[in-house]
Amino acid sequence: MDKETEPTSDRFDRFYRACGVTFAGKSGDEHRADACPFCGGVKFYANARTGKYKCHSANKCGESGNPITFL
Repeated sequence: MDKETEPTSDRFDRFYRACGVTFAGKSGDEHRADACPFCGGVKFYANARTGKYKCHSANKCGESGNPITFL
């Protein structure tokens, strides 16, 4: 499958994994990571459909954005 026909959710999933984010679970379009890549907290989510991410960890680093701001 080429990039033109690859589903967007697969592209974003592959992008975050390539950046070292390890996903622990999935609920619909939301993927939960093992740890926030910014603060190490345990509530980091990335939306496979939109590519947006946000940290909801107890220490509230609050990082959020999209694949471009992730870099």
